[in-house]
Amino acid sequence: MDRVNLLSIGEPFKENQYYKGFQFTIKTVINGVVHFIGDGGFVDWTQKIIGNKKERLLISAIGLDRLLLLEQPLNSHEN
Repeated sequence: MDRVNLLSIGEPFKENQYYKGFQFTIKTVINGVVHFIGDGGFVDWTQKIIGNKKERLLISAIGLDRLLLLEQPLNSHEN
């Protein structure tokens, strides 16, 4: 059975200034190839909108379309 790594902790990507503080990446390994399919983290939108620094918003998304790009066409060998 394959080992599943549910959590790993590392330094945030410096070039990603979209999230503020805690952020995460969702990835999968298919046939030994790593595919990044989602991410999330805290954003400061609501702090700016309502003017309250105590406000917190955690968002996330999974791009299921990324998995579809990996799928082979069902009839790829037929003419």
